[in-house]
Amino acid sequence: MQVERASAQVGEDGTYSGTMYGGRYVHKFVAHGGEWRISKRDDALDWSLPLPMLEILASEHPQYRVM
Repeated sequence: MQVERASAQVGEDGTYSGTMYGGRYVHKFVAHGGEWRISKRDDALDWSLPLPMLEILASEHPQYRVM
């Protein structure tokens, strides 16, 4: 199973930066009563890359709303 995640943070200078991560889950399976079940799940990071971030704090668009 492939996993992708992203994170964002605000730096000391007030600018936003982000990173996208990609990886996969590594499962350990065991048999219980004739059925296979996941007994342990780990994740493995395969790649990461920087993301350009836009600072959007307000908009004049009528459907924009602050979250």
